[in-house]
Amino acid sequence: MAFIPPFRIRNFLLTQTDWTQVSDNDLTQEEKNAWAVYRQALRDIDVQKPHPSWPVPPSTIQCTPMLPDWIIDSDVGQYVI
Repeated sequence: MAFIPPFRIRNFLLTQTDWTQVSDNDLTQEEKNAWAVYRQALRDIDVQKPHPSWPVPPSTIQCTPMLPDWIIDSDVGQYVI
């Protein structure tokens, strides 16, 4: 697998979760707040490190964004970043 700079992964994950912060979604305020915390954790990552610790998206939300194959290890279904 080719190395993907952490800032690109972080920016992708932020873009994929933009929908959680708009006013016309079906999330409760509690769910929206959980996503806001996750998104802030993404912004706080030190993208200068080659292997930063990645936050986990809120697990209570059933509609998490689809992650591309280069982020998920299909054998174990977990992040490979």
